[in-house]
Amino acid sequence: MPDAALDADFATELAALRAAAAAREWNAAQSALARMVQTLPFFAALAAISEGFTAYLPTFHRDYPPQSLLARLPTQLLSGMMSYGFAPDNLPDNAVADYDAPGAAQYVLAVLELARAAQKDREPVERVELLVSAAANQMIAALSESYYRRFPDDHARVRANRFDPETGDYSDPDAARIPLLLWLDAEVAALDTQLWLALADRLERAHMSEKP
Repeated sequence: MPDAALDADFATELAALRAAAAAREWNAAQSALARMVQTLPFFAALAAISEGFTAYLPTFHRDYPPQSLLARLPTQLLSGMMSYGFAPDNLPDNAVADYDAPGAAQYVLAVLELARAAQKDREPVERVELLVSAAANQMIAALSESYYRRFPDDHARVRANRFDPETGDYSDPDAARIPLLLWLDAEVAALDTQLWLALADRLERAHMSEKP
């Protein structure tokens, strides 16, 4: 029966996503996520993914309190998407540069990608790609915040590192190793898997809620 086949396909992708989460295989996780999103109504997929964004807001608000000007962009976009199911046609694409706290720029980038997915005239393929990219970048924001909050000197070095096109060198060549240290950090690794598994659980609930 078609419904049974759909359930089996979804279960297969769900298992693939959870296995990729445990192994920290991001390419496999994003591929499975894309296939799962394609099987869900757009608003159901949007709601499942955006739940991770709203869960992260208290962390974001530690650096940008809710009443601050810089906090308004992500909170208003998220609220509008969840209330109305779509985002404005015009988005402040350059706003990311205004955020310098650990993980903040990545988080705002992810919110903007989520909003682009919710714009009215997006093609279905674009929506899926943007939803997957938004989910991944929101996790990168959380992982970055976890590491750089504990190692603020590394955060300062990464932000200060500049590429000189005349010499082909960076001002702080050793800072290029910091993202690798981030990836190998035990707390980051545990959080990485946790975030992907939490998203898998939300997608499973979204799928079940759509069944007759």
